[in-house]
Amino acid sequence: TSLAGLRDHVLQARAKFSEIATARGYDITPPQISAEPYIFEGATEGYNISASVSDASEIEDARIYWRTTGQASWSYVAAQITETGDSLSAVIPVQQLGTTVEYYIRAIDDQGNQGFSPQEAPGQFYSFTVLTPGDGNLDGKVNIFDLIFLVKVLSGKETPTLAQVSVLDLDNNGMINIFDLIELIKLLAGK
Repeated sequence: TSLAGLRDHVLQARAKFSEIATARGYDITPPQISAEPYIFEGATEGYNISASVSDASEIEDARIYWRTTGQASWSYVAAQITETGDSLSAVIPVQQLGTTVEYYIRAIDDQGNQGFSPQEAPGQFYSFTVLTPGDGNLDGKVNIFDLIFLVKVLSGKETPTLAQVSVLDLDNNGMINIFDLIELIKLLAGK
């Protein structure tokens, strides 16, 4: 038999197994995890990663695997699963400003099926860079150029990226406004 013929036999066997398992009521489907990548500014207590999860069976274990760019091995934190079993969350420890954190999510149901987000993890993963609050131009420093950028944003002459919104929303109310300008001036004045 050729390699192509062997592959066909494997695919047929998988299909037959799936058909029999489903007919007998076995859950052979991995948990489905839905997560969006996050952008974080400087945090003092870690980075809360959350996702929704669905499965025909109960979720038995969920973890968020993480590492900083350049590391070969992954660390993990156990995720808390809600009582309804439809969402999970965990906190990645605080990292230094400017650090890029890579992560993926894994959930296992009580039948041993495991699902990942992104689905091709760990070969694919989410990532975010720990940003400096107030660093509107994202150059790693908070200075007068960030103040100028914020004024341009407030006047409608610049449109900030999601990362820039994250670091310029200094009063954490979900929008950039005059109060963020006041907070940035205080930050630059050292108050």
